[in-house]
Amino acid sequence: MSNLICTGHEGRSWIVCWTIQTKAIGYVDADYYEVFESLAEARQRFDIISRKDSTYVITICAVMHSSDYETHPAFEETQ
Repeated sequence: MSNLICTGHEGRSWIVCWTIQTKAIGYVDADYYEVFESLAEARQRFDIISRKDSTYVITICAVMHSSDYETHPAFEETQ
């Protein structure tokens, strides 16, 4: 992990995104995401999803800018 990542703040600024690939019906992909308040919660969900055979890709993201979620402190502009 980068040293820019701050884990001690509150706010929904961690997102786990993943794609499920269904091979039975011709490799159809479906994208999903969940939002978390802590890196620990995001990692826990990441670990669960990554163990599923149908998971094609998965990532944990910190919010840089959003209309819906709090900006992660590592990306906040200084005043």
